[in-house]
Amino acid sequence: IDIENDPILKLMDRLHFVPSLGLAYLSVLMGGTDYLLALCLSTTLLFHANGFLNSIGHLYGKQDFMTKDGSRNNYFVAILTLGDGWHNSHHAFPKSARHGYTVRDDGIAKVPDPTFWLIQLMEKSKLCHSIIEYDDNLLKTKIKQR
Repeated sequence: IDIENDPILKLMDRLHFVPSLGLAYLSVLMGGTDYLLALCLSTTLLFHANGFLNSIGHLYGKQDFMTKDGSRNNYFVAILTLGDGWHNSHHAFPKSARHGYTVRDDGIAKVPDPTFWLIQLMEKSKLCHSIIEYDDNLLKTKIKQR
């Protein structure tokens, strides 16, 4: 598929602002300026949490798994981003729906991962299917030697 010439993708690129304006309008209809301000605040916090993840997640934390970058698992960032702070796990196993893995005593331990819990709930509700979660044996093949 030539994505440069795909008419749907072109339309989405040119009208990327329409969903945001629609959500802002809906917020005003539902609760006035208070809801609009809440939308702006939550969007701003989400934007900055994502930037925080991509900068701090490569500087501070544990590198449990072998990757070709400086990604790290950071518990504090994971709390702020509802599980996305398990950045080293994400880079080591990008297809996995669960990234809440760490290494303890040369074994794999699962740590809180709210994003994965949401994906599991969506699967149970039939909103998604065929999610990927790796078994411990595969995870152990990428443990970074200390």
